[in-house]
Amino acid sequence: MSLPAGLRLGPYELVAPLGAGGMGEVYRARDTRLQRTVAIKVLPEKHAAGPGARERFEREAKAISQLSHPHICALYDLGRHEGLDYLVLEFLEGETLASRLARGPLPIDEALRFGSQIAAALGAAHRNGIVHRDLKPGNVMLTRSGMKLLDFGLAKPVSGSAFSDSSQTPTRTELTQEGTVPGTVPYMAPEQIEAGTIDTRTDIFALGAVLHEMVTGKRAFEGRSTASLMAAILERDPAPLGALRPEAPAGLDHLVRVCLAKQPDERWQSADDVSRELAWIARGDSGASARTASRRLPGTGMAGAAVALLAAGALAGWLAARAALPASPPSAGGSIQRLTVVLPDGAPLAPPTATPFSYPRAGLAVSPDDSRIAYVSSEGDGVTRIMMRRADQFEPAPIAGTEGGFDPFFSPDGRWLGFFTFDTVRKVSVDGGAPLSLAAVLNAAGGTWCDDGTIYVSGDEGRSLWKVGAAGAGRAERIDLVDPAAQTSYPHCLPGSHALLVTMVATDNPARHGEPGRFLQPLTADLMSVGILDLPVRGKGPRALVAHGYAPQYAASGQIVFARSGTIMAAAFDLGRGALAGPEAAVASGVSMCSIAVPSAQFSLTSAGSLFDVPGVDQARTRLVWVDRQGRITPTAAAPDLFGSIRLSPDGRRALVEVGGLQDDVYVYDLADGRRTRITSDGKSGRRGLWNPDGRRVIFYSHQDHRWVMKPVDSDIPPEALAIDGFFTSWSPAGTLAGELDGHIWTGTLDRHPSLTGAGNEWGAQLSPDGSLLAYTSSRAGIFQVFAQPIPPTGREWQLSADFGEEPVWSRDSRELFYRKHDQWWSVSFAGGQPGPPRLLFRGAFFNALGPSYDVAPDGRFLVAQTPAAGPIRELRWTRNWTSEVRSVLAAPR
Repeated sequence: MSLPAGLRLGPYELVAPLGAGGMGEVYRARDTRLQRTVAIKVLPEKHAAGPGARERFEREAKAISQLSHPHICALYDLGRHEGLDYLVLEFLEGETLASRLARGPLPIDEALRFGSQIAAALGAAHRNGIVHRDLKPGNVMLTRSGMKLLDFGLAKPVSGSAFSDSSQTPTRTELTQEGTVPGTVPYMAPEQIEAGTIDTRTDIFALGAVLHEMVTGKRAFEGRSTASLMAAILERDPAPLGALRPEAPAGLDHLVRVCLAKQPDERWQSADDVSRELAWIARGDSGASARTASRRLPGTGMAGAAVALLAAGALAGWLAARAALPASPPSAGGSIQRLTVVLPDGAPLAPPTATPFSYPRAGLAVSPDDSRIAYVSSEGDGVTRIMMRRADQFEPAPIAGTEGGFDPFFSPDGRWLGFFTFDTVRKVSVDGGAPLSLAAVLNAAGGTWCDDGTIYVSGDEGRSLWKVGAAGAGRAERIDLVDPAAQTSYPHCLPGSHALLVTMVATDNPARHGEPGRFLQPLTADLMSVGILDLPVRGKGPRALVAHGYAPQYAASGQIVFARSGTIMAAAFDLGRGALAGPEAAVASGVSMCSIAVPSAQFSLTSAGSLFDVPGVDQARTRLVWVDRQGRITPTAAAPDLFGSIRLSPDGRRALVEVGGLQDDVYVYDLADGRRTRITSDGKSGRRGLWNPDGRRVIFYSHQDHRWVMKPVDSDIPPEALAIDGFFTSWSPAGTLAGELDGHIWTGTLDRHPSLTGAGNEWGAQLSPDGSLLAYTSSRAGIFQVFAQPIPPTGREWQLSADFGEEPVWSRDSRELFYRKHDQWWSVSFAGGQPGPPRLLFRGAFFNALGPSYDVAPDGRFLVAQTPAAGPIRELRWTRNWTSEVRSVLAAPR
């Protein structure tokens, strides 16, 4: 320690040394401006000359600056003084976890509580795109307020360039003076040792090793040398917790073992899941079963049956518990009761547009026996979560760990609730406990839980179908259909698990004509049909059952029930033949529908014969609005409509917009007065228009001709066909075009467009106005990310988004690139052709299913399509013995 007390580093005065580690020295210091105690981490000049030292120091600063969490040490400032680089950090009073473990293991309750806090801190880092890579007891501080995670010097991006990554910088290990892999050997995951791919699950392995040491006082893996220690990590399993600490819950032993799985796919997939599971074990929610390897199966725990109505006639809620009804059809002679379920002001049902995704989501599910309602709620903080209302309780309660969840669905026995986050299928016990991740499926469009324990999920906004084990195998198996570009959404399993009812979209498969199939348009009822898909699929596709309908379900009394334009329809169904057994008829009206991009409806049938539905209207029409950089909205004069892609004219006064359904027409809107001019002629519907650089002509894709055409904006001259393959996405002022063909980006002119080399799976190419840069979205890493590269290509590429991003759009001066992350709008500054870190501008759940769903005006405002505000839903309709009414309607003479 070479720096004397009293030395000033800018406004900070050193008081005393605190310690040293790696290439940094830490001092207690006083902030002379704010009169507070801080910690100063210094990179001495003699170390700064070492290979990678300064880069590591800078990386730590950038990593911590992105994180704000109660269990992560906060960064206050950074600076440089006479050759000394330093960080100003939160001053923590306490001891490191390593020092505490030197005195022996922690009490079980402390290990659970502190372990949950460490996992939560890792979860926050992972959500911000950061992998710690050096989690160990020495990098965890035990303070009066709990654990604090320290030292992000080896942190790297999950994916993206939120901060610079020198992932191969040599660094110290505890068993060697200089190692060649980042991390500390006793806590390294196998993929770190073997120089494999490192991601968030690498930290989860280290977390398992730390948890093992907290509980037992011994390291999970030991060896006499670095080589033998690495061999132990690669080849052996640690001793069970119970063998070293008999009072340790078996559930904790199971959790640690999953953390320490050799293969990343076999570990917990989320640190947040680990945190919630530890908290669940700590609460003792499982009672005696906390010491068993699996949780108790919940019982019904309900007796009696009564529903009370208020004097005003509205149902205030289930006022007494009701017995679980058998999963069998109700009696034909049962009386029909029409009731209203009132949701409390603090926990209403979220409107379908509240979820921050590409399209409105259904948010209601009812258990087979009517005993529980699960629904998506969003109020106050703007975060969606799933609420559960039980028949024996007045008030609903949030289900812990379901923040951001949507599309709930029950298991056939009603004991589990399945739901989705943006990229994961999850389940949670209806009796409580932490949700469990089952498999990764991106952007799900509904799921169903079959009698045989299989879950089928429609993924990628309805363009893929996946099979997931309800037990949690950790992997999803893709089911190959005849036409991979066809949309098959919101599956519903028939009894016996022999077939699925699905919504089918009758499309021309535009991918065959050079237009990517992922860009589907707002759907109208005449383009949808109800189909049945036999299981196992074996390469077959669904066959149509009913035209002009969607969101099918099966009624236990023997009918197929589906939605059509705000009406619920039904038809008798022969389960054995998998075919209709009679004509269809309308059986309910005024039901909330969601028909943008992925068709769904807000109703749920139960085995007890009930119908629960949400009164409302179709959510398809949107309005064009201006949004500034703070998220403030100013409407345009354009009337609401079925808006698709949006492109602003070079002067920002007019917009070229798709309007209609899957077979759109292209219009030019005057944004000041709302007047519009049709560009496509009758019968020549088109899509995805672009302005030429002078704003006098546009090009668009003609459905009828299956080719691109060009037309003047302000004249009646017929469109001119263009002999071009592929798909246009950008036209720069310099006259350069960009687009995609077979998943590869190209740039060129109207006459020539060579394909760029790359990994493929790329789309949405956007040229900067000055023509020097190209941005695009890619899913080659398994998740949508935004990239950029110089033009002409130099072999260099930047990943700009951290953990998700799509739809890049340039500012008119080429100095800034914008992109979306669900409902978040981000900006990346380009100075001298180099990207800076991404910055969050604002949040806004604007309609964004179609892409390009927004554009940026010369004055920096965004033009977007916004779904008209829909207030929280506070009432559900409940029709008891509804299937008796359905049979009567279908039996009536026509």
